[in-house]
Amino acid sequence: MNKIFTLRSLAIFSFVIFLLPFMRTCSDEGIKELVKTPMEISEEDSEDAPVIFSSNEEYQQAIAETKKNYTFNFYSLTVMIFDGFNWKNVSSDKNFWAFLGFSIILFSSIFILICSLANSFKIIFLLSTINLVILFISTLIFYLTEIIENINQIKIGYYLFVLNTMAIIYFSKKLQTEKKDCAKRTS
Repeated sequence: MNKIFTLRSLAIFSFVIFLLPFMRTCSDEGIKELVKTPMEISEEDSEDAPVIFSSNEEYQQAIAETKKNYTFNFYSLTVMIFDGFNWKNVSSDKNFWAFLGFSIILFSSIFILICSLANSFKIIFLLSTINLVILFISTLIFYLTEIIENINQIKIGYYLFVLNTMAIIYFSKKLQTEKKDCAKRTS
């Protein structure tokens, strides 16, 4: 009974993890290009001048704010599939498939929660394994399309979700084995 409660708690905890920062879609180098560096300008160039920061501290704050704007939680990543969605570009847009993977993981997690209430441990094990595979494939697509350029862009929510899913796999397999053993003893 204790393992079932743990499995159900882990299934619910997945939805809390989805609120944490999951991924930043712009690298540090890309952000530094977005935020212009401080520079001196003459009077004649003042009309077309970039943003000027009076101190290095303001510049660092602008970089930190830009990082926040490009850091998304899991729920944000699942709805990004619909941002500028066009059926004509689906076959050629590799990012569509990566974002679709996150949407599939969300629906799969809902089914995992439902199955944990119904004690369907085999389905939970299968869906959790599929979640990990889809997550790694989506991350690989992001890496190949250079949305993720370095490991610093993957945030704490990603790692916690992987650990949580591995724990769900472990407990569902253990409960599935116990259920089989119990069925053998009664027959």
